[in-house]
Amino acid sequence: MHLFFIGLPGAGKSTAAKALAEAWGWPLCDLDAWIEEDAGCSIAELIEADGLEAFRARERTALKGVCAHSVPHVVACGGGTPLDLRNRELMQSAGAAVWLDPPVLELVERLRQAPNARPLLAGIQWEKEGVDRIEALRLERSPAYAFAAFRGADLEAVYDALSAWALSSR
Repeated sequence: MHLFFIGLPGAGKSTAAKALAEAWGWPLCDLDAWIEEDAGCSIAELIEADGLEAFRARERTALKGVCAHSVPHVVACGGGTPLDLRNRELMQSAGAAVWLDPPVLELVERLRQAPNARPLLAGIQWEKEGVDRIEALRLERSPAYAFAAFRGADLEAVYDALSAWALSSR
């Protein structure tokens, strides 16, 4: 059974997945890193060259690839991975999801520190519109994240529940 970290950009999915994989000794898969390595370019370059739909198709393929492993993995998903119903169904059938959901102001501060790292949030004037944009994104994406078996502001908030899940799913 795999464990998938989902949530908005800046939620800490990659950081939490890496920490948990190290703590448990499970293999780590960062879908965005996998896609970038496979494509030989950044996500932003991929989207610019091929479009968002082509990127989402690559994302779906990468998710299928990690789900095919018989060894449990900790998977850091891109913020948009759960938007596709097929991806949500795949995650549910292959394991459980953790929705990292920190406060909006925390997300805005993190995203403001690396404004060019998130191609779908490029061009935001963080001081003027950051809070409104992230609140709108949270509202828009919450229904797609709601399937998650676990939800918390950070890894610490869900660690005990995840550990119990990992023991019971072996």
